[in-house]
Amino acid sequence: MRLRCALLGLLALVAFPAGGAAGDGLARCERSILGASDAYFARRGAALARCVAKAARCPAAFASQATAADDPCLAAVAGRCQASLAAARRAGARLEDVGARCTEPRPRGFGVPAASFFDVDEGLAFDDIGAFCPQMAVRPEDAGDASRCQHAALACNDDAALVAAAPRAADLLARLGVALDDGGCLRASLCGNGQLDDGEECDDGPENSDTLPDHCRTDCSDPWCGDGVVDPGDGEECEPPGTLLCDADCQDRVPLGPLGGLVRERAAVTPAVAQADGTAAAPPEALAACQQAILRGTRRLFDRTRRPLERCVARLAHCLVGPDGGSEGCLARATAPCQAVVAQRDALRAAAVGRTLPRCAAVTPAQLLDPAGGLGFARAAASCPFPSAGAPGAADVVDCAFRTVACAAEAAVARIMPSAYGMLGETDLDPDAAFPCLTVPEADQ
Repeated sequence: MRLRCALLGLLALVAFPAGGAAGDGLARCERSILGASDAYFARRGAALARCVAKAARCPAAFASQATAADDPCLAAVAGRCQASLAAARRAGARLEDVGARCTEPRPRGFGVPAASFFDVDEGLAFDDIGAFCPQMAVRPEDAGDASRCQHAALACNDDAALVAAAPRAADLLARLGVALDDGGCLRASLCGNGQLDDGEECDDGPENSDTLPDHCRTDCSDPWCGDGVVDPGDGEECEPPGTLLCDADCQDRVPLGPLGGLVRERAAVTPAVAQADGTAAAPPEALAACQQAILRGTRRLFDRTRRPLERCVARLAHCLVGPDGGSEGCLARATAPCQAVVAQRDALRAAAVGRTLPRCAAVTPAQLLDPAGGLGFARAAASCPFPSAGAPGAADVVDCAFRTVACAAEAAVARIMPSAYGMLGETDLDPDAAFPCLTVPEADQ
């Protein structure tokens, strides 16, 4: 609690100058957004992580598809989860009220002009927030809609971090019967669990592939003409359709002979997900201990990556939106903390991985990857670069999870402060190089 109060106190000093009604209103608005977002992440993220960690302790968690309806252990966890998520929903409701309060006239609100709240160049850039919640209708100049969109975007971002840390979280929470406020983001991540869930055409778990012919695709859709892979089992002869050589039905316009066979042969030898390594499997309690350690470590890393970057952007806002008007001295002083964030980020992740690995020592890489009887990191591992030779070890898989969560933390800042990327672009830092996961809102459209 003291840490959160100290954080908000610091933002009170650095976000915007107190002088001037406009600057004061923007300062109070920005602090309110940061405080509400921080409270939401603290309550919702922590509650979901505890739910998954407790469910992982149940004997049926990794070995079956038991649910709260037929397993007493899972039923007990479900009851506690529902209670803890109630507080998270209240925090979400407060987050949704922030925009309206910012633009409401004083004394009830902060008196921020709508133009300053939405303006991309000289305000808080909430005109771009709709890019982060394409499933919602966000009316222009409606601060309430902007905050509701921000709530949905942060929920989806929180889910992405949770699934990066616990790939079977979506499956476990579904089996607990836990209702979420994310608009279906976590339910969508059930793709890859090897079970045919609502809205999926197929799901073969780690066998899902966007490169192998006649395989279920990684978005759990059936192979189709136009997916870039020749699928002989579906009668396809070529890809892509609608070209000089390939018609709209993926049939050859001109017989290609050996060339067509060569294309199919190359597709067929694309390497698949790593298989079991043959070593002794860890018992369920070891899997649970490893999963709990990863959840604890990644949750801490998420906060310790996100908060310094928020403070960095808040200092830049003081220079760029306040009366200093982008003075070189102000920007130079504000840039130094941002450079420190870059320097500290990788060290934080390495230390977090080092603390976690001993708790996963008994778990084989195969069990870490296995989506059916293990922790299910196969899908995430497929997107992490691995330049070394040979098969990845347990440390590589765990490090991949922490890297993905740190990336989600940077992305969260763009959803909390849509102006973050543009403000960082005003410094000597290259935001694309320094913070590659701090997305530009337009890029998500």
